[in-house]
Amino acid sequence: GEGEEMVRATELAGALRVQEELRGEREAMREEREALRQEREELRQECEGLRHESEGVRAEASARAHEAARLRAQVEELEEQVMRLEGQVKLSEQQASFAETRAKDALGREGEAKRSLEQLRVEGEELARAERDRQEEARGEWERKVE
Repeated sequence: GEGEEMVRATELAGALRVQEELRGEREAMREEREALRQEREELRQECEGLRHESEGVRAEASARAHEAARLRAQVEELEEQVMRLEGQVKLSEQQASFAETRAKDALGREGEAKRSLEQLRVEGEELARAERDRQEEARGEWERKVE
C-alpha cells in the first residue's frame, strides 16, 4: 500500500532528480560544445589572417629581393661607368701632358726663331750700313774723279 507508494514516490523523485541533473549536464555540454565551436571558428579566422599576413610578408620580401637585385645591377653598371671614366681621365691627362710638352717645344722653337730673326735683322742692318758706306765712298770717289 502506502509504503509501496512512498518507495515509488521516492524512486520517482530520485528519477526526476537524475533526469533533471542529466538535462542540466546535457545543457552544460551543449553550451561547452557551442563555446568550443566559437573558439574553433576564432582560431580558423586567426589562422586565415596569419596566412594572409604571411603571404603579404612573403610578397614584400620577394619585392625587396627584386629591388636589391635591381640596385646591385645598377651599382655594377655605375662601377663600370666609373672605370670607363677613370680610363678616359687617364687618357685625357696623357694627352694634356703630351700637348703641354709639344707647346713647350713650340715655345722653344718660337724663341729660337725670334732670336734667329733678330740676328738676321741685325746682320741685315749691318749689311745695309756697310752697303751705304760703300756707296757713299764710291760716290765720293766718283765725285772726286769728276772734279
